Amino acid sequence: MPKIRYQPQKIETTEPLPGHTTLPLDRPVANYYRQSSLTQVGNIATEMQTVDMAVYLERLGWGQEQIIMIDMDKGVSGTTKIDEREGMKMLFELITTDQIGAVACQDEDRLFRDVTQIQVNIFIEACRAHNVLVITPSVHYDFAHPLHGVFHARQFRFKSEMAADYINSVVMGRLKNARTKLLQAGLWAGGPIPSGFMIDMREKLDSGAQNPHYRKYVEFEPFAEIVREYFNLFIAHNGCRNSTLRHIRHNGPYLPDPKTCIPPDGFQISYRIKRQENGQFYICSRDSLAWMFSNAIYIGHWIHQRTVTIWNNHEAIIDPKIFFRTFNYVSASKLSGEENEHYRPFRMYAPRGSEAERSEDKPLCIGLMLSELNGELRRVGTQWRNNIESYCYTLVEYDGLTNRIWSRISAPIDKAVADLLLVKLRETFTKDKWVSEIDGYMSLHEKQQKTQQKQLTHLKTVMDNLLASLETLSNPQMIANVEKRYQEAQTEYERLQQEMSESHEEDLDIETLRELKVQYTEAIEKWDEYDADHKRAAFQVFIHKIIATPGDHLSLHLEIHWNDDSTDEVTIESNARHARKWTQEEVGLLVKVGKTEKNPLTIASHFPERKWRGLRWKFHQMTGQHLPFSLTYDIGPEDTYNSYMRREELRKAAGIKRVTGAGTKWTPEEIDMLIELGKAKADPLTIASQFPGRKWRAIRWKYLSETGDNLPHSSKDLILPEETFFGYQARKGIQVVHDEPDDNRVCLEGNSTRGPWP
Repeated sequence: MPKIRYQPQKIETTEPLPGHTTLPLDRPVANYYRQSSLTQVGNIATEMQTVDMAVYLERLGWGQEQIIMIDMDKGVSGTTKIDEREGMKMLFELITTDQIGAVACQDEDRLFRDVTQIQVNIFIEACRAHNVLVITPSVHYDFAHPLHGVFHARQFRFKSEMAADYINSVVMGRLKNARTKLLQAGLWAGGPIPSGFMIDMREKLDSGAQNPHYRKYVEFEPFAEIVREYFNLFIAHNGCRNSTLRHIRHNGPYLPDPKTCIPPDGFQISYRIKRQENGQFYICSRDSLAWMFSNAIYIGHWIHQRTVTIWNNHEAIIDPKIFFRTFNYVSASKLSGEENEHYRPFRMYAPRGSEAERSEDKPLCIGLMLSELNGELRRVGTQWRNNIESYCYTLVEYDGLTNRIWSRISAPIDKAVADLLLVKLRETFTKDKWVSEIDGYMSLHEKQQKTQQKQLTHLKTVMDNLLASLETLSNPQMIANVEKRYQEAQTEYERLQQEMSESHEEDLDIETLRELKVQYTEAIEKWDEYDADHKRAAFQVFIHKIIATPGDHLSLHLEIHWNDDSTDEVTIESNARHARKWTQEEVGLLVKVGKTEKNPLTIASHFPERKWRGLRWKFHQMTGQHLPFSLTYDIGPEDTYNSYMRREELRKAAGIKRVTGAGTKWTPEEIDMLIELGKAKADPLTIASQFPGRKWRAIRWKYLSETGDNLPHSSKDLILPEETFFGYQARKGIQVVHDEPDDNRVCLEGNSTRGPWP
């Protein structure tokens, strides 16, 4: 046997793919470590990515002090985005701020498993722009190389895509079946957990016996207590998600911090709860509340693919009676999937009548007005307000709730802008200029229609491609991402379709403009005789935008930008039809009384001619806080202190006892009479007079629940939603003549089954 000839030890060096790149040894290197799940942390792959990789970097020439270890992404999937991983975010910042010269990782799939290549391309571009290498034990990638950079980028993309395909075809091909099997058995298989539950991860009990609750939901009391309170609040607010959410935001109760409220050993939670701006944790959107209040998980049933597959699978944390009261507010279908005949969604106001029934035409500045909010210009919308029977320009902010920032009656604003337009037309516009502006507007309109049609065609192709890609995916997270992108595309498609529809409606305005085009002199001299459509069309032609800035005492400053690049300004003083300006003394008194007094009547007595609704609004505007709630038998939203006292005197004179408990139960005779009056198309006052102690809102609700139809609309000249017939008579100063009441069941302000006015 020949003797062994020993060779000197070879130091492994790795050349990059074609070409040569000098290692940036004068700059630090970041060693990125990631494991897909916490159960993998500490295995052989961990040692390879940390210890072995550090040794390899030292052999390449970096000192220990130059190696930055990034190991925050333990238990994080490589399919997540750059900004969804703490470690990757840190790595990206090091790259883009030129703090490192290279990124090291055990394999390309440690960085990305991205089938869409979106995140991969962002990473490659960042490394190329900042001349950062990517180093693995097998390849050194230099995306900025003048000759081979494109090849390196293509190779890196290929490796990342192959890693994603491996998960998709091999790993998920096995895991998906296992996960589905767990879900079908009523067991947790990963993912978010509904607030109030935790997962029992103990396979065996202390006695050694098998745990019957292994991987099942069990109550986590610190959160379950708050969840139960949310259900009760929703019922107390009569199924109004806005009101419930507003109460939670301002008053709580708030959920514990998931990072500090830890479940016992052997149990696990995974909540998607974020800390809000006020530093508290709570359900922060109307949709999240609806999901909670309709989720049968809370009464112990198991849901898989939106179907109740196992009844009574685990312990319930919500009483079924409470649950179904909330469920009937938000779900149009039963748990079985059938139609829910008990579905009664919250309706704050009666359905509005059609525009044809309104006493005013639409405002003229629709789509032109902007106002600053949080440092940027927002579109000002229009709103019909039943309480004042007028259109208003209204700026709203949506942060889970629709919050009205300011609102002004539209008619005075339209008149002020129209006056300025007429002055401008008389002084600066010739007939040729008039015709030129109208022709330009019509040409722009046609161009916009063509552009919108092209966008729709392109977006339809994108949506078709997304649908096609779904057929090749099995990874639930990837499928969810593609579905999300499809939903976003569909939302954009619907928005474009809506704009196209509105654009077609503008064709009518174009016809109007063609008429105006040949009527230059008449349009100026007979402006007041033109209808709203002609005026609105002229506004669109000559006005580029209007910047609105609210001032004190309901004033509004307008900055009108004309299409000829000139600007005019005008301030419209308070245009509230029935409001009286607040003095500084009144505001000071309201703030002082509102912070010290808790009784609504006591507060209202200091402002005897102001409505309670106005007091609440002004106090909230000045302090950001709310005055105490008032039930109608205390003082109603439309009441002043004086009108309330007059009504109380009438009630006492009539000998009618006020009931302050639950609403009076309807008798069969009353129901029959209500249905008969409704079918006979009786007017609101006639109907209300037959039930003088019941609110008009309660009467309409009862008729709707009995027949499925609506009673006719009312107005402030007839009877308000919160009023009884007696209250209406008191408000109108009508002499009340009552027969001796046959019993004390009838109340002057008979409480609606919908609960108190918030």
